[in-house]
Amino acid sequence: MTIVGWTVVASIVVGVVWGLVVPGEQLLVVAPDGGIPLTAESMHRFDAAAMFACFTAGLGAVVAVAAWTRASLRGPALVGSVLLACVLGAVVVAAVGDLVGVVRFQVPDVLTEGEIVTRGTGLGTPLVLLFAPLVASIALAVAAVLNAHDDLGSGRSATISRSPRPPAPTIPEGEAPRTRP
Repeated sequence: MTIVGWTVVASIVVGVVWGLVVPGEQLLVVAPDGGIPLTAESMHRFDAAAMFACFTAGLGAVVAVAAWTRASLRGPALVGSVLLACVLGAVVVAAVGDLVGVVRFQVPDVLTEGEIVTRGTGLGTPLVLLFAPLVASIALAVAAVLNAHDDLGSGRSATISRSPRPPAPTIPEGEAPRTRP
């Protein structure tokens, strides 16, 4: 299985965990079609985004380190694969987590005024999708900088073909070197 495939599988697990631990948001129903958050309940939107950022940052770090252990793949293709996998993984975590939140916090179809209901907070902002690829790129950069090999230990040496130098002229014994007039 590829880096992207394993990342998607891990993202499903992380999404379920995020969906189970994220707090719900309690609303006071003021109209049949909606409500307002109770005092301090809107803070749970931040909690959900912060938990998502932490979970996906951890996912990005694990994906980067796991991919780096495959020495034969090191190089630009590995970086591209890891970043693509982390972006896709973050989207999967958000989708699965939101689905778990919908199942966990079911809002009744018919709402009555004055009723308090709990709904899933969701992602809040799409900017938190960038944490996984950001942490993965930092982890790969640190691994590359700390690597002592020119080829990053991949076994593919970067040889530069040079034309051999012409041999130095030999001066016969007893003769002085010729100088140009």
